[in-house]
Amino acid sequence: MPIDYKDHLATIKGILFNANTTTASVDLSASLTSRVPDAGIFAGDIETKSIKAYEYPCVFVRAEDKTEEFVTMGVTGGTGNYKQAEVTYNVIGLYRKEGMYSPNETLLEDVYNLARNIESVFRSNITLGGNLFMVQPRINRFHRAV
Repeated sequence: MPIDYKDHLATIKGILFNANTTTASVDLSASLTSRVPDAGIFAGDIETKSIKAYEYPCVFVRAEDKTEEFVTMGVTGGTGNYKQAEVTYNVIGLYRKEGMYSPNETLLEDVYNLARNIESVFRSNITLGGNLFMVQPRINRFHRAV
């Protein structure tokens, strides 16, 4: 059965959206100078979205790749061999400097806090529900925007 990527992205976006409140068990915006606005959580490609100033800090979710492998032996079909798919989604957090005269030192701290919060949200939602069975944060990368 083909994977419904749009549905998966909506599920992941919904988890981030629901965690973006002070009453959530893990708050997506905890310890940030500015909270992630509700309009700042996107399911789509960061390279095709024009981000407005009021949408920062923001979080993007996009599908990266999928691998499949057979997990049983035998003939294919409903009662035989079947495949297991592993889909990698990128969750990208963006932060910008607060105001013209704010110190740069707080920017890096906010970037690290946002990364920690995103990871914490997914570690507290190991099973995402529906057809998404398990989540496992694997790597954090930090890039400086120009």
